[in-house]
Amino acid sequence: MFRIRWSAGKNLSLHEVFPTSEELIASVPFSITDVSAGITQILNPLNNQPVANAMAPSLFRLDRNPDGTKYLIGLQASYLGASGEFVQFLVGLVEVVIGVDESGTPGLSYRVVADMPSALGQVSYSRDSQRRAVAINPSTGALVFTDIPPDYSTGAGVYPYPHVGTFSELRERSGRVVGAWYREDGTEELVRLKTRYSRTESSDPAGSKGEKFEPNAETYSKQIWNIHWQTERVTSAEYSVGGLAVEVESHDERSRVVAVESTGFSPPWSGQITYADLEMVQQVGSWDSEEVRTDQPVIGDWATIATIFATGMPSETDVYAPDETRFGSRFVVRSAITRCNKTHGLSVRATESEELHVTPVLTPAGVRGEMAVITQAAFGWPTAELATYNPLTGQTVRQVDHPDWRIQGWL
Repeated sequence: MFRIRWSAGKNLSLHEVFPTSEELIASVPFSITDVSAGITQILNPLNNQPVANAMAPSLFRLDRNPDGTKYLIGLQASYLGASGEFVQFLVGLVEVVIGVDESGTPGLSYRVVADMPSALGQVSYSRDSQRRAVAINPSTGALVFTDIPPDYSTGAGVYPYPHVGTFSELRERSGRVVGAWYREDGTEELVRLKTRYSRTESSDPAGSKGEKFEPNAETYSKQIWNIHWQTERVTSAEYSVGGLAVEVESHDERSRVVAVESTGFSPPWSGQITYADLEMVQQVGSWDSEEVRTDQPVIGDWATIATIFATGMPSETDVYAPDETRFGSRFVVRSAITRCNKTHGLSVRATESEELHVTPVLTPAGVRGEMAVITQAAFGWPTAELATYNPLTGQTVRQVDHPDWRIQGWL
């Protein structure tokens, strides 16, 4: 039995493993700079701090060829995600080759299959911001608008709420390497992940105005606000390999119709806010809700509720770790925990119905399985996403297709 190690981040080494010891067989110089392509740090997207192990990653074996002389090794880093689970990602991919020279002495070499920029994928971001702060002129009762710069971050305190107008943004990471395996001809095939998030948001104050509390009052101090705020968000994740793909797309639409006015008393506002929400995932289901709120402090927070939200512009020079592949609220989409390096798919947890939906999986033999659903009562969550691939026969078995089994592996 042999084991490949990365000694002190300086050498790849091949060891023969015995029952109580190991013997060094061969080694080759290798450091993170051989794959980093000039990148010196990768930032955590949650706190903008460097991910320490991104420049000192661990080795993760993805596949080997039939005779055991070539290995696809991923360089894996991680950080703690917002969900409380670790987000694992590859910062490089190398092929390690075991050979012998003419005298029969073992040797070790490597080839970079994907350097750090290629492994992390290509990131793009664009936005169109037409936001304005709006207020009521107490002298005329008319609306007064102040343009907001496109890169302004909501909450910075410069422009009072509400912020109206239109805003759209598109954020995408494509080509991220998440796995790899050998084809029958001995060449490697890379599994890639593409994530995409788009948002369109608007807030229209048409009908808002100022009035006088009394006919002979000098100012229009009674504020009447009628604002229609709405947003549409589309988030997707797609695994792809060899021209095949498995994708889940989530649609989230929300609307708030604000109809409030100042009272001149405490609390200073009265009225109502009408909420309408819709969340949908194709092949899984949809959820919608409508309600009218007249209670405090909701009514008192109307200006925030009707405001278009935007963060500052992302850095064009910093390198960030991938976001956690997890999105949605009523339908929570994430990468499926298949427990196999040669199966990749997604799962969708429907929180209202307590059902788990599992997509087909990508394997070296192609796409296997159909979208399947299983109730929590029928089977526990942790192993329902299991999908195992047999490299000798090309078969794939998913736990979700056999709820009465407890799949352990292949014999």
